[in-house]
Amino acid sequence: MKDETSAASAYSYPIVQTYLPAFFVFLSLALFSSFIPLYAIKLGANKAQASLFTGIKELSLFFFDLPAGMIMDAIGERRSLILGSLGFALLSIMVGLFGNLPVLGFSLFFFGAAQALWLVAVLSYLRKAASLDRRGRTIASLGGIMRLGRFLGPVAGGLIVQFIGYSYLFLCSGLFFLTAVVLHMIFTVKIGSEEGQPDGKVKRETTTDPFGKMAIRDVIRKQRKVFLTTGVVMLILGVVRKARQIVLPIWGATIGLPVASIGLFLGIASGIEMFMAFPGGLIMDKAGRKWALGLCMVLISGGLMLIPLVGTPPAFFLVTILIGIGNGFGSGINMTLGADLANGSSVGIFLGIWRVLSDMGRVISPLIIGLFAGIAYFTTGILVVSSIGFGGFLYMLFRVRETKKGMPEGG
Repeated sequence: MKDETSAASAYSYPIVQTYLPAFFVFLSLALFSSFIPLYAIKLGANKAQASLFTGIKELSLFFFDLPAGMIMDAIGERRSLILGSLGFALLSIMVGLFGNLPVLGFSLFFFGAAQALWLVAVLSYLRKAASLDRRGRTIASLGGIMRLGRFLGPVAGGLIVQFIGYSYLFLCSGLFFLTAVVLHMIFTVKIGSEEGQPDGKVKRETTTDPFGKMAIRDVIRKQRKVFLTTGVVMLILGVVRKARQIVLPIWGATIGLPVASIGLFLGIASGIEMFMAFPGGLIMDKAGRKWALGLCMVLISGGLMLIPLVGTPPAFFLVTILIGIGNGFGSGINMTLGADLANGSSVGIFLGIWRVLSDMGRVISPLIIGLFAGIAYFTTGILVVSSIGFGGFLYMLFRVRETKKGMPEGG
């Protein structure tokens, strides 16, 4: 890999170029996504159908991860950030103006495409913008901003829905997305070969490979070892992270906690995750990526394994905080490792495949829990997932290479 520690230090913490528009994007994503099930029910869907609408965006995101990477390779990071933000805005406004289920389903599907494009582009942009010795903190800070948006979005959205209605919720979301478009257009400067940065965008010959099949095969061949080691660990991390979102609310209800208390405990844990983002990034940059990843996997998996022993509100609160601290240690770890390991002219394709692996874990997790809960008990599903997490930790210790000092070409 080329020496990325020589990247311009002025971009090490790209507050205006990236963090400011990212805040509006993450806030708007939370506004848009948090109330989809309730809005679908308001429009006439039953609970099962409302759950299906909630899953459309997740499946779309998984489906469009790789095409988004190919688009980003073709048009560059800045244009992809603008295009993704604009897609967010138009789809949100469409939902706000046309209140019916077909429009909602259509918008959710292409919302996943816009989200995949924006996420791949922002990661590739920060990969270039941040020097290697500060990359962990830079990307972890983006993870903290994401958690801030997720924390504020449901609160603000609830107030908007209560006082002026769902239509205005989606229109406000669209307005915030448009703000991100303007900020990207004004402040997100081009970086790459034009400015002496490493890994500038390289145009591939498309006449002989119009759909990028050869490029995809080439990336898989060159990075096969990376995908089979670090990529597998990212898939497992996706499984345990998604599991905590499923298990904690259900177990809280199982032991008799009121919904308000469950929400309060989860909100406090989210706040702790947000404040752990920068320390997690510091660990990545100073001690190494594997330290942050290991802490994240052990604490989340250990917290999940303790869940079946929890029977009182104080115990539930402590385990929730433990899991929140673990997830905070891992703030930005997936993105940082992806940025470390991506190299060559097909960075977008690599990052697209990378996101497919992590999103696959999010898709698999509910299936694992549901399968074992169906054939045995809910606690069995929890223990299986936590065991998978510990297995992933051990696999990481012996098979994953530390990337803090960079990687050689070819992974």
